[in-house]
Amino acid sequence: MTGLQKNTIITFIVWNLAILVLFLWSRNGSMVHLRLELQGDIHSLYCDNHLVDTFRVPSSKFTINGRPGLGISDASRPPLPVLPQEFDNFVIHDSDGTTVLWEERFDDNTSPWHMLQGQFLVTPRGRLTADRLAMGSIGEIEWSNIMIDVDCYNPTELFILFRVIDKKNFGRLTLRFWRELVFGCSYVQNGQQSYNRIKSLAEPVSDGVRSLVLRFTKIYAVALLVFSGALGLFVLVSIILHSFSRDERNV
Repeated sequence: MTGLQKNTIITFIVWNLAILVLFLWSRNGSMVHLRLELQGDIHSLYCDNHLVDTFRVPSSKFTINGRPGLGISDASRPPLPVLPQEFDNFVIHDSDGTTVLWEERFDDNTSPWHMLQGQFLVTPRGRLTADRLAMGSIGEIEWSNIMIDVDCYNPTELFILFRVIDKKNFGRLTLRFWRELVFGCSYVQNGQQSYNRIKSLAEPVSDGVRSLVLRFTKIYAVALLVFSGALGLFVLVSIILHSFSRDERNV
């Protein structure tokens, strides 16, 4: 093997390791801003200021008042390493968005959460997290038509809770982000899930640097697989043709 061939192989390996590092960085550092607007039985979901879905849940089946809240699942994204799931800038407005009903910047861990399960933690940089499944609500149980805003960092499986009465009666918006961004809205009534709606986005709607890097690395990975497959097929065909040619010469 010549020096040029060795340098080419080394460059190829280093380049692909760099692409892998960029992919991990773009996945683990993702942040989306969510807004859930509740107006009677109409639910509107926004992701990074883009309307994702609007749907109606019959109010005759579920309560239209209750506390808002947050939740963090203990789900993981194997086999890739991940950063901790976190929340920040949790703000509750009234229905027209002019009055702030509640605001949490998570500077400390003294917020009066009504925990449904587990316990929340506050990171040194002022974000809400948990080391296992945790869900809690905050505010007033009489709240009905409100707007919920929150920043979600490194989401694997995060929850926005709404119209929480107790641990057996609440609404839950689930955000899952692995190969795609998936939202699930469900109502739990008397401990049983009574309503579920799924909305999937092939890509995050954010146009940030991490999102662009993520798109690039995905495209590159597909192109590399196609190239590798074509190269492997070419080598296989070459070996077969060479074998036939050698057999003919032996005859």
